[in-house]
Parts: sequence; C-alpha cells; structure tokens
Amino acid sequence: VDQAEGTRELAPVTIRKRATYLLFAKAGQEVVVAGRQTQVGKTDFSSKPLLAHGPSGKVLHRAAFKGFNQVLEIKFKAAEKGFYALEVDVGNHAFTLLAANVPAALDAAKHSVSLIRCAGPIYFDVPQGTALFAVGIAGGGGVEGVSATVCAPDGKEVWRKDPITVAERFTANEGQGLAGGLWQVRFARPSTGVFEDFQVETLGVPGYLFLSPDRYWAF
Repeated sequence: VDQAEGTRELAPVTIRKRATYLLFAKAGQEVVVAGRQTQVGKTDFSSKPLLAHGPSGKVLHRAAFKGFNQVLEIKFKAAEKGFYALEVDVGNHAFTLLAANVPAALDAAKHSVSLIRCAGPIYFDVPQGTALFAVGIAGGGGVEGVSATVCAPDGKEVWRKDPITVAERFTANEGQGLAGGLWQVRFARPSTGVFEDFQVETLGVPGYLFLSPDRYWAF
C-alpha cells in the first residue's frame, strides 16, 4: 500500500544500538532513505557502515556516518521487485530513519525492537480474520519506563498503560482483530521515572512495525 508520492518524513522512531529495516521497492525504482545517528550518554562515537541488501542478500550499498547528528542519505536502484533490508549498527548509540520514498518498517519478526526516548507512532498490520494477537512493551527496568497507547484502525484507544517499567502486554479481546486493518501504538514520557530505553514486539501477527500509515504492506 503506497498512498504517498516522493520522499516523505517518517514517524520519529529512534532505535537503540542495532536494528533491521525492511523496504519494499518495485523493479527499476530508485530507493531513497535518510537517517541520523545520535549520541547516548558520554560514550565516544562508534558506528558500523549501514548496509543495504537486495532480496538475494547481496550488498547493494554501503554508507558510513562520520559523526553524531549527521544526516546520511542512501540511494540505490532496485533491480527486482521485492523486499530490501537496511542493516543498522550504531554501537551503544541511537539511530532514526528520518525519511523514505518507499514503504519502510522495522523488522520485529524474530525478536523485539529496542527503542529509546521516542513517541512514535508505529503501525502494524492485523490480517483479516485474526482471532488473537498481542503487543508486548517493556521498559528498561528500575526507573526507566515509557507510557504506551494502543489504537484500533478506526483511531479508538483500546489500551493504555502508564508507566511501563517491566514487561506489559495488550492482548486483543475476542473479535477485535477479525476485521483486520492497520493498528497503531503511541509512546510518551511516563508519568513517573525516566523516559529512556524500552522494547516493543508483536505476537500473533506479522512482525513489521511501519513508520507511516500511508506506506505499508498487508497480508
């Protein structure tokens, strides 16, 4: 689903340390994404090159940050229709994918995604006929926490928890997922504690956390 044109800003979702983004492109399309690395704590700059992989796994593009707060643009041509992966590893620091001209998602299919000090929102697709699914959110423990709100495709708030310091889970009631659609999770500073590290995962639905409600893929 692509209801946008050109390169558009994405939801301000900041990952901690490392993550994989999936990008969907058509054959012959030029893929354009931009991101920024930011410092966490007082640790010196460290970062591995960002790698863009094609559907076959071949590295198509390699780009490296030279310091904090630099906006790095990555461009490559998609030789075939399919999913392209962007591998990010910024050491102990943080990274935000700022913009893209194609559907983009954080890959949470195999494990949770680590985020830091960001409001989102993120979106995930619930296939029609889904009987049971859940969203798991965990704060960093101790004083580190987050506030989270889950909204149905019609925008109605169905679950809210504040603060979240340990693992919490929204589980859809019977019938909530049957119609399917694009659900949303918003994050915010907790009412108590420190807004820092937290994790998010989906269960029972495809584990792709989209960064725009106008660009995503559905099952």
